[in-house]
Amino acid sequence: MELKEERKFAEYDFIDFDIIEEPWNLYKLEDQSILKTRFVLINVLKEKGTPKGTLEFGFQSTNVLGVIPPPELIGVPSRPYGPEELESSVVAEDLKIDRIGEERWNKYKLKNEIELNVKNVLVTVSRTNKFDQRGLPVYLVNLQAIVKPKIPKELREKIKKGLVE
Repeated sequence: MELKEERKFAEYDFIDFDIIEEPWNLYKLEDQSILKTRFVLINVLKEKGTPKGTLEFGFQSTNVLGVIPPPELIGVPSRPYGPEELESSVVAEDLKIDRIGEERWNKYKLKNEIELNVKNVLVTVSRTNKFDQRGLPVYLVNLQAIVKPKIPKELREKIKKGLVE
């Protein structure tokens, strides 16, 4: 007798949005490199069947990172590395981070008039002894996204009354 595994996948509504602002945030690291970070929102999802009167979203996103190192940190260009190899290649752990300018919020306007504000917080940065295909040092970066929705008053009232799905 053959057993078949039954899989249940959640169904989602994809919420369209406009990008109002997706700025770079800049940081000077203890090793004198400049780290550039950008949060990029890809999809906003609402699980089908979410009870009326609630507003729950999921996100699909990615982080874009760039580094401008001082000349002495540039090395020999090399191949891509896997996460385990990078984690075992840390030579400068938990570098001191100084923000350059103000950390700016990303702003998105959802089709339902909700404004999403998202900001990445740089938690830790460590430099490895590895280099990318251009010879730039490879860093392990831990970012945490903070999401702050702005819901118009009229929409909040409709949500409370269960008039919005």
